[in-house]
Amino acid sequence: MLTPDPLLFMRFTNSAFLKELKKYLHTKYLPFWDKPSSTVNNDIWIPKCTLAYKDFSLNDPSRALILIHGISYNCQT
Repeated sequence: MLTPDPLLFMRFTNSAFLKELKKYLHTKYLPFWDKPSSTVNNDIWIPKCTLAYKDFSLNDPSRALILIHGISYNCQT
């Protein structure tokens, strides 16, 4: 996301396994959050992983590109 504090994340295809994992983590750890974001609602939840946040600037994205260099992507449809 191109904001003053850039965010680089990777999204995943939602699966039964990820839904069960989310349900488990939500049940176990939700009480530790003061106010969870609305993005955890099942209707709009998309599995993703933050790779970098505030670790690079828009003027020099090479630091972010180093993070994802060499990752093997196994995309299945």
